[in-house]
Amino acid sequence: MDLGSLSFLEDLDLSGNEFFNLPSVISRLSKLQCLRVERCRNLLSISELPSSVLSLSINDCTSIERVSAPLQHERLPFLNVEGCRNLIEIQGMESAGNNWSILNLNGCNNLSENNKMSLVQGLCKGKHYDICLAGGEIPEWFSHRGEGSALSFLLPSVSVPVPDGNKLQALLFWVVSASTNEATLETSLPRFDMCLATFKNKSNGIILFETMAAVTFDRTITKQSWIQRIPLIGLEESLQGVEELEVNVKISLYDVRKCWVEKCGVHLIMEKNKADSDQQIDIHALGSDDQWLASRLIRELQKWKITSCSKFGQHKT
Repeated sequence: MDLGSLSFLEDLDLSGNEFFNLPSVISRLSKLQCLRVERCRNLLSISELPSSVLSLSINDCTSIERVSAPLQHERLPFLNVEGCRNLIEIQGMESAGNNWSILNLNGCNNLSENNKMSLVQGLCKGKHYDICLAGGEIPEWFSHRGEGSALSFLLPSVSVPVPDGNKLQALLFWVVSASTNEATLETSLPRFDMCLATFKNKSNGIILFETMAAVTFDRTITKQSWIQRIPLIGLEESLQGVEELEVNVKISLYDVRKCWVEKCGVHLIMEKNKADSDQQIDIHALGSDDQWLASRLIRELQKWKITSCSKFGQHKT
């Protein structure tokens, strides 16, 4: 088949082929949005994809070493690279846009240290991001940490500056969940469940907002961390007058005797209330700005294996 004649093609599945390189004509498919090239065991690299591509899945391409990621699009592009054990580099991370998602990094154990750093730095520059780790522990520098699935903390104002001239801008949220081996005995495939966090006014129990993420358990991952930066822009009115927040976390789709929330923590990110500055600061690091928080988080993330991650330009509650 002459792919070049299919100029309006939007969805293409080339999975299971034995080619070493993608057909060059794919770069000319200007309407292509979804490309699947899974289980192509000989495929060595992917580059020069059309800028229209929003979803690329290369699961179990076990020989591939480099892939040019379609992460520059303003809409939310997806990249799935599960089981690409020889993958060294996801190219384009340094120029990735504000919205992108790498759905599954399980089995990608060969990424270069530089590429891991680019991935983490790209995430930490975002206003809103989700990160899932295999393992993980809530850092000691977090403002609030607790055992179990519930945590309460005092809330600085999100609209009126506190005495030092700063106001609350965002929350950095970290959940550690765990599972027994029984959770994955029925299958060798990963088990996906939803982790749901509900934030409510502690004094009256009114739910103010919720957020969620998919977490993965398999026979090799029995502990999982979910990290999310939650911007509070747009929530000022509902948070007005709230003195203390309570967060409750649950794994919503599975037997709580086999999967449960072990710990959760919240860190407060403040914004300088000055006309000549748009910097953000960590409330527990006097004289520092958001770069301090990013550098601390980068060091934490380098200790653990990232299993999936997303970066959003806007809040998605």
